[in-house]
Amino acid sequence: MHGQSDAPRFLVDENAARLVRWLRLLGYDTVRVPGADDADLVALAGREHRVLLTRDRGILVRRPIALGEVRALHLDSDDPWQQLAQVVRACHLDPQSTLFTRCVACNGVLEPATVEEARPHVPPFVAATQRQFTRCPGCGRYYWRGTHWRRVTDRLAGLSDYAADS
Repeated sequence: MHGQSDAPRFLVDENAARLVRWLRLLGYDTVRVPGADDADLVALAGREHRVLLTRDRGILVRRPIALGEVRALHLDSDDPWQQLAQVVRACHLDPQSTLFTRCVACNGVLEPATVEEARPHVPPFVAATQRQFTRCPGCGRYYWRGTHWRRVTDRLAGLSDYAADS
């Protein structure tokens, strides 16, 4: 199990872009650089000590990856759910340890917010029925435990078993 301080950080290649949202939902620092070429991705992964997640076999033969200077993981599937299970398994992630601690839009670390702070930014029904909010200091988005949170939580609850069976 990884705590936040020693948790792996990820760089996701364009060919696995849908994986970004799931890793952020799990609470992992995950970035994507649209339009970056292979050399730039490898350099960024090395500079920021990120695990490069890719479907591109060609990038894996680049010198820093081949020599083990940059960590990379070739994703076996095009399906984001199968990709997530592979990453959880390969990187020994605990899919329940840091859920909903990062902004899915910009990767910022979420902070607690009061109902009063959230009220002007969320639908009236949400402000009237929810008591726990988080806010992204980067992009200003607010999050709460609504129906979407419950669906995501239910789906992620089975991830450990799915990752073990894959």
